[in-house]
Amino acid sequence: MKLKELDDAEVRQVYRTHLTQDFPAAERKPLRAIRSLRRRGLYDCYAMTQGETVLSYAFFCQRGDWCLLDYFAVCAPFRGKGTGTRMMEALRFLLPHMGILAEVEDPGQAATPGEKHTRLRRIAFYERLGFLMTGIRVRLFSVDYRIMAWRTEYSSPSDGELYDVLAGLYQAMMGEHTGPFLRMSLDGAE
Repeated sequence: MKLKELDDAEVRQVYRTHLTQDFPAAERKPLRAIRSLRRRGLYDCYAMTQGETVLSYAFFCQRGDWCLLDYFAVCAPFRGKGTGTRMMEALRFLLPHMGILAEVEDPGQAATPGEKHTRLRRIAFYERLGFLMTGIRVRLFSVDYRIMAWRTEYSSPSDGELYDVLAGLYQAMMGEHTGPFLRMSLDGAE
């Protein structure tokens, strides 16, 4: 297995072949938006591959010492085999100075018990990797998320500081048009 930064053609292929299958339409940004962010140097796309086969992928926005894991998935045939863990470990090795923020769908907002179970499994996956649940809640394009953070040994900001970092990442990705699409809150904040 090898971690590989994707070029534009590979990003398009992963988006069309995998991302559209792995994420519901409400959670997908258009490919043209991803291309624009990449051209502006704000967005990186990686895949864990074996030969020419994509096993998993991660797309994220970087700003300063933090990145937001925008999309992370293991391709269906390779799930449950440690592929996701190996990819996250490889990314952390590649970006040792970067803190990582991850959006996880809020289990408290799940429509069914099965959906709640899936969301809790995702949270447990990130916890096993060393991510911690923050007090940040986000409603983005009608989807409710909780924010998890993997802090580096060099930086351990408070949830309030992470809130500001995340707001900056969303601003970088969405520009001035976040108003009707984004609501953020911090547990315990007035």
